[in-house]
Amino acid sequence: MTLKKLLATAILLVLLVLSTAIINSSIGFGGYLITTIFAGYFYFLWSSKFKSNDSIQDSSSTTKKSNIQLDNESGSNNIKHDEHLYMMATNEVEGEKRDPSLWAKAMTITEGDEIKAKYQYIKIRVASLREAEELMGNKKNEIARKELLNKVDNIISDDAKTRTTLEKYNYYADKNSEGKWVVYEPSDNVQEFDYEADFKSYASDLLIRLMS
Repeated sequence: MTLKKLLATAILLVLLVLSTAIINSSIGFGGYLITTIFAGYFYFLWSSKFKSNDSIQDSSSTTKKSNIQLDNESGSNNIKHDEHLYMMATNEVEGEKRDPSLWAKAMTITEGDEIKAKYQYIKIRVASLREAEELMGNKKNEIARKELLNKVDNIISDDAKTRTTLEKYNYYADKNSEGKWVVYEPSDNVQEFDYEADFKSYASDLLIRLMS
């Protein structure tokens, strides 16, 4: 309960006591008893209202804190972990492997201030290293994608390998009496294919997704 609410409650109690004393002097003990009960009931309603307001405020405060925490966590997830790039650039500008052309550019930008030129060199070099790292990552992903496609093609080309590989992921494939491929999926769905090419396409897409 805040100071303002405590003050309001104290004033209310004083007024109740004064009114009770006045009424008691004129109506006797019975009136005093009734007035006291009424005053207690009125005070109970008054304090309950404050407690309700406090609960609402506490709930609102908790919600705001939770939202702030989520925002902070979301922000931390967006931070790029590129500290190693700054270390590489710093070692480079301080060592013998400093790029002369990049150093000349940094000195030009900072108008010959060597200290500022070092910071500028690091800034430009980190951007370059980050771009190179991203390109390398894309190349690795592309290579991995090609390897996966080749692996899936090798599986699909052999019916026995196709059945065995699908079974590892709880997909059961076989040909029915009409020579058509039928696949029993984990979700209890049954896929039936009229043409071999349709089954191969289905199995290929499915294995790429499952093995990625």
